[in-house]
Amino acid sequence: MGNLGSAEQIDQATPTVSPSVGGLRSLTQSEVDALIKLHARFYAGLPGGRRADFGFCDLSELSLVDADLGDANFSGARMVRTDLSGARAENAVFFCCDMRDAVLGKANLRRTDLRGASLRGANLTGADLFEADLREGVIAETDALGNLRYRNHEQEPNQSDVGEAVFANANLEGANLSGMLAIRTDFSGAVMKNCKMIRANLKQADFTGANLEGSDLSGADLTDANLTDSVLAGVDLTMATLHQARLDNALTDAPVGTPMADLDPPVLDQIEDHIRFIESGGAEGNAANLSGVDMRPIKLMANLNLAALSARGTTFYALDMSSVKF
Repeated sequence: MGNLGSAEQIDQATPTVSPSVGGLRSLTQSEVDALIKLHARFYAGLPGGRRADFGFCDLSELSLVDADLGDANFSGARMVRTDLSGARAENAVFFCCDMRDAVLGKANLRRTDLRGASLRGANLTGADLFEADLREGVIAETDALGNLRYRNHEQEPNQSDVGEAVFANANLEGANLSGMLAIRTDFSGAVMKNCKMIRANLKQADFTGANLEGSDLSGADLTDANLTDSVLAGVDLTMATLHQARLDNALTDAPVGTPMADLDPPVLDQIEDHIRFIESGGAEGNAANLSGVDMRPIKLMANLNLAALSARGTTFYALDMSSVKF
């Protein structure tokens, strides 16, 4: 964790945050560094440590690179172009944060609360957002006249916005993106298994090579989205709009190539014959040819000796092939 300093030394540089209605408290880099050190002491169980609370602070363009920020509070903070590369912020609260153009490459954001956050233009390449919550959310407050108003980030109120953000190769497994505004967002290569994206606006989003297995996209708008080479097995697309969406080579629940049921002899007989052929040095059995076959219904192929198998263009997606000999 580096030099944590004494609690007294850190406290001298630590601001007392008292947000006013409609305003944010601006922090300097040294003040942020001091709060991060106190948070590290808190996590390490050392005297004088305390949980970092950046709620309603302005951290724009500051650096939190590689900082340990698990469970920290950033509610309502402004973090435009803030650098959180490699930060560890699991279970942190970013409720209604303004994180436009922020840098979050390879950040640990597992189970974070990102409801109502604006991530427009942010870079989350390789970030881990396992079970993160990116649904709509707003902060309501009263002005000087006692009138209720919503705080927003120069966007449509009451909607989480990640338009043109980059989630390339990120882990979004189990994340909740329902209702999200994600126009032209880059999800290429992302792991998005079992995501909730109900009624999300995903127009022109790039899902090239993304794994969306088991996700709920019901009511989502995928107009002109690129789903080339994506995995759409078990995806709920009820009432989803797919106008002009590109689905080239997307893997769905539909059979790919030759169905197993059409093979003669059957697949299991061919595999049994193939194993005898290999183990007898060609004296018994026959070499199997499974080229172009959709093998998904078999589910389990672990520990088999399939040396010299012919399997060009064969689909083995999601099969257990532990310790198979090829």
